[in-house]
Amino acid sequence: MNRAVYVYLARTYGRSPLLWLGVVGEAIRTTIQRGLIVVIMSWTTVAIVSGNFNDTVFGVLLLVGTWCGAALIGTLAELAAIVASDKKYEALLIEYHSRLTNKDMAFYRSHSSGYLTGLLRQHLDGVMGLLRFLRLDVLRMVITLVWPVIILAFFDWRLMGIMLLFIVSQVGYSFWASTKATLYRGETQKIYRNLTNTVADQLTNMVAYKSGGQTVAAQKQVKKLAAEEKYYFRKRHMLMTYLELPRVILTGLFIGAVMITIYFVAGSVPTAAGLIVLTLTFLLQVSRNVADVPELLMRHGDRIQSIYPTLSYLGADDETVLDPDESESLHNIAGKIELRNVSFSYGD
Repeated sequence: MNRAVYVYLARTYGRSPLLWLGVVGEAIRTTIQRGLIVVIMSWTTVAIVSGNFNDTVFGVLLLVGTWCGAALIGTLAELAAIVASDKKYEALLIEYHSRLTNKDMAFYRSHSSGYLTGLLRQHLDGVMGLLRFLRLDVLRMVITLVWPVIILAFFDWRLMGIMLLFIVSQVGYSFWASTKATLYRGETQKIYRNLTNTVADQLTNMVAYKSGGQTVAAQKQVKKLAAEEKYYFRKRHMLMTYLELPRVILTGLFIGAVMITIYFVAGSVPTAAGLIVLTLTFLLQVSRNVADVPELLMRHGDRIQSIYPTLSYLGADDETVLDPDESESLHNIAGKIELRNVSFSYGD
């Protein structure tokens, strides 16, 4: 499923230079704001603790200028990506509409117009949502997890090791917790669809329900499904809450380990303050981003599930009359058809 969706995205959007410009621009912005800015903050902190006014002013100006420059780069790149996405969105809408309206008549007898209309919007919104999800959320998380290790490698290998261990443990635990939390997701979605279809069926056939005296039975059926849906929703949310607690405690333990390590690395010199700002900022950035892993996985799954069912309608048209594989082309087509004494009658 994932492969089919990403192959489709590569074919439709992968050749857009403006879209890739948006990706590169976002990478530059995130790298500066979540990597370089932290280094500048650390250096400025050392200048403040040392009482060096000139270095402090220079550090503040450098920080503000770098931050604003990164924001400008990211904004321009995002505008380019928006232009590319909107242009392709229009082309995809026309293409998908053409595919849906050029099917064989048998296709329309087996698919309701409301369902096909919903597919059109579902496909386009799903594609745009997945692209933005990959360009912003996923890209930012990857950069946030990679840069702390690279930057700390230039300061002290022990701090780099602690950060690497922290990232691996946090990401690994979050993925494991996500798999546990999704145990109830399938049942919840199945009951949700069942409940929605049941209510839709009751509303569509309300006259039959009322005339047949089935209203009370219908209400009992909906109450039963609603109770089951609430049960699985609560199980899922409570499990996610329980699983979040160990990760938060683990973050606190690593904060303590960082503080002790910095004491032995830098002692009481002003450099220690800069290392504390640098390392703890990175650590809290990682912790905050890893906390979003379960949500990102669910959103990714929702985007894939909204696109994949619609891909089958972008294929070849559903034809009921086809030429044989070894058919010959007709040449010099001529002649006429004449109908004589044609009449129709219907039985009484």
